Amino acid sequence: MLQMERNPLKVIKEDTFTFMALPSVEHLDLSHCEIKTIEPEAIELPRLTHLDLSWNKLETFKPGTVEMLSDLETLDLSHNSIRVIGELPLMALLQTLILDDNGIEEVELAKEVDGPLQSLSLRDNDIMYLTSNSLPLELSSLQNLDLENNHLHCDCRMKWIA
Repeated sequence: MLQMERNPLKVIKEDTFTFMALPSVEHLDLSHCEIKTIEPEAIELPRLTHLDLSWNKLETFKPGTVEMLSDLETLDLSHNSIRVIGELPLMALLQTLILDDNGIEEVELAKEVDGPLQSLSLRDNDIMYLTSNSLPLELSSLQNLDLENNHLHCDCRMKWIA
C-alpha cells in the first residue's frame, strides 16, 4: 500500500511513479491531493488493484490515464468535479467504480463497456434522467447500482428501467 493522501500534488505527470520501482503496490491512495490533471501513463503500477482519487479537483480523464492498470478492481473518483460521464476507461478486471458527489449531470456510457463491473455508485450527483443507453445494465455482473440523492425525473425516458 502506498498512501500519499493530503499532499498538494495538483498534477500527476507521466512516469511519476516509475522512479520508485514499486511493482508490487496493490493499493494507492491519492485522495485529498488537489489533483486537477493526471497525464496519460502517469500511474504505471502493474499490480495495482485499488486506486483512490477521491476528494480531488479532477474534471475529466484523459485517454490512457488508467488503461495500463490491467489489474485494477476498484476505482474511487468520488468528490471531484466530473460533470459528464461519456466513456469509461476499458479495464478488464474493474469491479467497483465510485463516482459519488461529482455534480454529474449526464451519463452516456459507451456500449462497449464489458467486464466484471459489479458495483457502480453515482449517488449525490445532479443526474436528472437516464436513457436506455446511459448505463451498462446489459452487464450480467452488475449487482449494485446506487443512484441515491440525484434529481431523477420519472418520465417516458425512464420507463426502460422499470
